[in-house]
This record gives sequence, C-alpha cells and structure tokens, in this order.
Amino acid sequence: MILAEPVGSCTDLMATVVEPLCRLHGQRFEVGPLAVLVKPEHGQKILRDQPDAAGFSPKAAYIFLKQIEEADVVAVNKIDRYAEDQRQELVQLVRKRYPSKRVLAISALQGDGFEALLAALDQPAGRPAAALAIDYDVYADGEAELCWLNGRARLGSADAPFAVDEVVLEIVQGLARQLKSLQGAEPAHVKVLGLSEEGWAMANLVSSQQPPELSCAAEVQARSLDLVVNARVATEPDALQDAVRAQLEQAAHQTGSELKIAAIDSFRPARPQPTHRDLTGRS
Repeated sequence: MILAEPVGSCTDLMATVVEPLCRLHGQRFEVGPLAVLVKPEHGQKILRDQPDAAGFSPKAAYIFLKQIEEADVVAVNKIDRYAEDQRQELVQLVRKRYPSKRVLAISALQGDGFEALLAALDQPAGRPAAALAIDYDVYADGEAELCWLNGRARLGSADAPFAVDEVVLEIVQGLARQLKSLQGAEPAHVKVLGLSEEGWAMANLVSSQQPPELSCAAEVQARSLDLVVNARVATEPDALQDAVRAQLEQAAHQTGSELKIAAIDSFRPARPQPTHRDLTGRS
C-alpha cells in the first residue's frame, strides 16, 4: 500500500518499480493489487477541483490524482471523523472521477473497514492497466512546491521528569503556529515521534485547517527523549528548518533539557529520473 497525497514519489509506481521488478525477478515475486490511502483533508477539495482551497497548486494536485488513477484499490481513510452523508460524499467523489476503481471507506484509528481492505489486498493482481500518461515537467513542478524535511534530535539530562506526550504534541502545535505565520505554508503532513526507555508517542499535523493531534500516547514521564521529525510542507526549505529548530529549542528550554540535534535535512525534490520505466506487457 502507498499513501496517496500531494507529496509525490509514488506516481507511476507500476511502470517504474513493479513491472521492472517482475521482469527482472518475476520468479521470486507475486504481485498483488496496488492500493492507495486517501487523506480526506486535502483529497475532498482536490477531487472537487478546488486545489487552491486545499492549500496546493493544480500541479501538486496533478500528482495526487495520478496516484489514485494508477491504483487498483482506493481506501478513503479517517471516516470516523465524518457523518454518514459526508462519508458517502467522499467515496462518491472518488467513484465519480474513477468509476473503475474499487473504493473502500476505512478508519486507521478505529479499524473500521480493515477486513474489507485486507480481503481486497489478498486478491491476485488483475490484468495490467494501460500505462499512465505522465507529464514529468508538471510532476516535477508539483513536487518542487513542497519542502521535505527529516530530522533527528535528543532531549537529555532534564532537571526533572517530563510528560512525553505533552512535549511531542507541543512541538507539533508550535510548528502549526509558525506555519500559519508563513504566507502560503500548507502542510501535507508533519509528524514528530518521541522515543524514550519508558515509552513512545507520536503527534501529527495533516492540514492547516485541522488542529495537531496526539495519534499515539505514551502516558509516561522521562528525563530524556529521542525525537524524529518528518515533514512535507509547501514552503521554503530554510523557513521550515528554522521553524523546526526553534521548536526543538523551545522544548529543551521548557523541559530543562540539553538539546543535541543529530541532523536536520530539508530540500525540494529534484525532477524524477526513473532508472526503469517498463511499459512492456501493458494492454
């Protein structure tokens, strides 16, 4: 399964990854259906042809839609957040644009719809679809609008134990506040994972229109904490890196900890240059 959201890297997966793999090592692998997981926060606006309302340009929306076009199974996630009529609208938006797709409504948080999803993934792959028509210039421009950031840091030697959940969530909340102050900065996702000997926690931000949330709670106290930050945001790389550093420094100050930043890398993706793009066997 891959995550379909406007952050790229998965479009044309069949031609650039799966089919070359089968051609080179087909005796070792059996290919199942390709599934994508659709995030409603941006997806419903893009599917309504309102990418600007989702905080992304039409070029970024192009990547999102191509990911769904390639899929065999489309799983619309987070249905626990929506009333029944809203759930139906989300599913129908996908079906209207892609009538040949199998569309499922699921909740990764509560497990709703997972039996149907697993059953769908357990089926053998169908006949290969026609090759995607990819405009790699539009694709590259869409990806370049999003800054990618990966970082690792450690809060250590705190004066007193601190609540792991509060620290992780506050970092994401602080980043949300900073991003709102940056013109045009729209998060595709921001994730902060906190790891301690006592337990781990994760907090997420998935849209400027949604508040940050603690998706996995540790409910423990610790004196040290390893942090992993992963973000995809429509903004400048330097601006995002500065915002992350500021929140890590704030967390160290609030907990009375020593901050050690192992790495913070931020960049815009380069134009895709597939090593293989195998269209043989397509019908």
